[in-house]
Amino acid sequence: MLFYFLATLCAVLSGMGVGSAGILVVLLSIMQDTEHMSAQGINLVFFMVSSVSALAINIKKRCFYPKIFLIMGIGGLVGSLLGAFLALNTDPLLVRKIFGGMLIFTGLFCLSTLVSDFIKKHCKGKYLKKHFTN
Repeated sequence: MLFYFLATLCAVLSGMGVGSAGILVVLLSIMQDTEHMSAQGINLVFFMVSSVSALAINIKKRCFYPKIFLIMGIGGLVGSLLGAFLALNTDPLLVRKIFGGMLIFTGLFCLSTLVSDFIKKHCKGKYLKKHFTN
């Protein structure tokens, strides 16, 4: 039951624009004992379905730009093919480590941005001026 709740939470987060790819892969790997490469494949299908639904909503809202869509679509297609080729020709353990490293890097980057924005908003530079200026 917990797995279905967490899977639904991944879908909701994806619908809200939160990158839930890492969450879904970790969820499948840990809770369902899915091999990492299989979890990545399932995540890709999940991403394609959510992308198509997001595209439909943006077309309905008249927030669709065909030129940008075409450029990003071609870039996504080339990147997907290149990524699939590299993933198939790379040791699965290395792919798993690279994915974990990307999750850690992204998490730390988001955390540093959040802390930086908080300091800028609430401290208005008082601490920095007091302690780091002559």
